[in-house]
Amino acid sequence: MRMPLLTICALISSGAGFSSPVSAQERPKPEPSIPQLLHQLGADRFAEREAADKLLRSRDNIYLEVRRALPGLNAEARRRASAILEAMDFQRMKRFLQYGREGRVDVLLEWSSVVGNRLIADEFWQCVLDIGWSQLDKSASEGRPGRRDNDFPPRTMKQFRNDPLDLISDKRLLRNPTGTEVEFVRRIVVVATEPATSLGFVDGGIVLATGDVKIAYGNNVVVIADGEVQLLRTFGRTVVATRSRTASEFAHRYDRFVREALGQPVARGKEMVQYDLLYRPGEPPRRVYDLPAPEQPAELVDEKPAPRDDGLRFFEPEDVGLALALSKDRIVVAKLQSDSPLEKAGLEADDVIVAIDGNAVGDLKTARRQLRRAFVLGGAEFSISRNGKPLSLTVSFFGWDLPPVETPNE
Repeated sequence: MRMPLLTICALISSGAGFSSPVSAQERPKPEPSIPQLLHQLGADRFAEREAADKLLRSRDNIYLEVRRALPGLNAEARRRASAILEAMDFQRMKRFLQYGREGRVDVLLEWSSVVGNRLIADEFWQCVLDIGWSQLDKSASEGRPGRRDNDFPPRTMKQFRNDPLDLISDKRLLRNPTGTEVEFVRRIVVVATEPATSLGFVDGGIVLATGDVKIAYGNNVVVIADGEVQLLRTFGRTVVATRSRTASEFAHRYDRFVREALGQPVARGKEMVQYDLLYRPGEPPRRVYDLPAPEQPAELVDEKPAPRDDGLRFFEPEDVGLALALSKDRIVVAKLQSDSPLEKAGLEADDVIVAIDGNAVGDLKTARRQLRRAFVLGGAEFSISRNGKPLSLTVSFFGWDLPPVETPNE
């Protein structure tokens, strides 16, 4: 039977009776982006919210993006996103607690400031106690006089909670303390992530800080700080370690350190040069004036820190495969490790780092601390200048581990 020509044309135009190889099998739908899934967390339909929640929990390397999107989400999406962040923080917690116990105290503290109230309190504070007591035990093993355990905070959180001291336990676990709560404190543990922390009378304490610390009176204290430490008066046993000063160095240089803090004269040896400005041959000796020695030119490259004997290591740019130089108030990339996150993101030698996550970088200390925060967050946006042209690079530190800390006996 022959079909009329008009019927055949109609069948062709409608596609009836024909199957296209493309339409026979559905094309796979592209996976939704992270911003799309975050928006879907607040959708009207429950099934859509649940699907987005499940997909986000299965993704890796979304921590920073979820944090940044949180303020702009609606109430339901914010609630679900916060729960996802809490689950991620729990997964990351063991890693950063281990960093702290290995001697990377500033990285642990940076993580605690990022997590905020989502950290698991007892496990975090137990890690802080372990770090403080590790320095105390090491200093005692080096021949310095030991003290009774009850001169310092207890070794464990269980002992801390059962401590018969006439103070509420929670008031002696302080994060970024201010005001009257630190005028007179006894057997406390302080974690400070502000640029500077000032304490009054500390009678038995462990203080960990990412900035500067000033203590008016200290009796039996352990201080580990990324910044400078001032102890105006001290009694009992004191252990202090900073990025530029190891705990053992403090014991030998303590007298000079205290005199500097009190504004008293200090013998500086080679740091001063003596001149008799008016002396002429044949004349009697005249008064000798102490003048500062000529200033040495500052090193441009942020050098690798000297080996320590206290088991601590503070974050350095080289921990993420980067060497920096300061040239005419600009932070310049001096060297990049092959296959490092920054190299993979497209950073090149001689690039100028202008800002990290919108925060201006004008000196090596600021650059180092911004890099540390970027590592803890899992990534950052780097604003750079290359041959005078502005560029923006997205850097991910997902999957990158910090190098191991050298132990004193290595």
